[in-house]
Amino acid sequence: MTFQEFIQSYMVSKSSGNNIRLGQYFINLFIKDSSSHRMQNLWNETQFKIAKFEICEYINEMQWDYENLPLLKK
Repeated sequence: MTFQEFIQSYMVSKSSGNNIRLGQYFINLFIKDSSSHRMQNLWNETQFKIAKFEICEYINEMQWDYENLPLLKK
């Protein structure tokens, strides 16, 4: 999944009435252990721009490819 596809799928989910926040959506798709303080803050972030910034910071730190984000296998 690309970063753009991730954002688009979030927007589709949001427009269909899902009340999930961007950080929660990201954690559900990509993070195995969300118990860290950083992930708890992202989970609770209500502002879209801040959550998107934090997600991009995390992606950069993990050196993930924006064109091929590693989805969790559920």
